[in-house]
Amino acid sequence: MALAQTCRTAATFMQCSQGALPSLNDLVTQGTIIDRLPPLLKHKWCEHKYEVLGLDGAVPFERLTSWIEKQANIARIESTQMSASVQTPQSVGTTISSA
Repeated sequence: MALAQTCRTAATFMQCSQGALPSLNDLVTQGTIIDRLPPLLKHKWCEHKYEVLGLDGAVPFERLTSWIEKQANIARIESTQMSASVQTPQSVGTTISSA
């Protein structure tokens, strides 16, 4: 999630300050960012970039940021669902009587 937040901050800065951080649209810089992802997500990014975006080189940084945010949200949802299924259910039929 931290990578997604960092990318969003940088993308917002780029939008607000025209000409700022041009290296984020560079293939080498984007490669460094992608290298921070787990191997499976690196592969998914390459597939997305090729199949959905139809690009082989660098992409607009906003598109990379949006994709990273989406993957972070998916991971958060998966984590929430997994932790909810691990919690132990309350005993059925247990009552509390008042004296």
